Amino acid sequence: RKRLTANHNFSLSSPQKIFWLTLSPNFNYTENWFHIYRTNGSEKAGVAAGTFRRGSGSVGVSSTTNLYGTFLFRLGVLSGLRHVVTPSASYSWIPKSTRHQKEAAYVGVGVQTQTAQVLNFSLSQLFQAKFQGEKGEKKLDLFTATMAASYNVEATSRRWSDLITSVRSSAIPNFSFDFSARHDFYDSLGNGLKQPRLLNFSITSVFNCSRSLAFGPPLA
Repeated sequence: RKRLTANHNFSLSSPQKIFWLTLSPNFNYTENWFHIYRTNGSEKAGVAAGTFRRGSGSVGVSSTTNLYGTFLFRLGVLSGLRHVVTPSASYSWIPKSTRHQKEAAYVGVGVQTQTAQVLNFSLSQLFQAKFQGEKGEKKLDLFTATMAASYNVEATSRRWSDLITSVRSSAIPNFSFDFSARHDFYDSLGNGLKQPRLLNFSITSVFNCSRSLAFGPPLA
């Protein structure tokens, strides 16, 4: 496929702090310029040769906050545990773009054929440990856990996306652990479920081991 493309992106955001909540209105606009040359492939696809311009955008608002819980006690050098919960939600309105749909699809530019109203939800949790040492208090990130899903108001079916869950930890030196899972809110026929259905999961662990070797003359 012989063509030339140029993409221009513009985004604007204005975070506002309201009490304990951070609101961020946002605006995004993308404009694509592309030129299609007349070739056997374009003629076979029924696409006209020429220069085209196509724009698409979205407006929305996001909100987030942090909630803290601290559990103080003394167990050796361990002086307490800290739990940080970060819930967030966002709304996006994406109008449909019908300008030069066939040509845009031919060159691989995204085509938004239907208006979308999408609600995104996520919940992140951070677990930390506090240690009291000779040089003062230190914090160690034990692990993080995140859950995220979205809801498309305009969709005619399967409005909920898959539920993505991940748990990550690198608290142990030279060792990291990563767990992720994907759940479906619908069965194979598209009917809603009371309990999300597990589609797949993965577990990844990495252990780094390094050892330094020193060479020199033999000892007398």
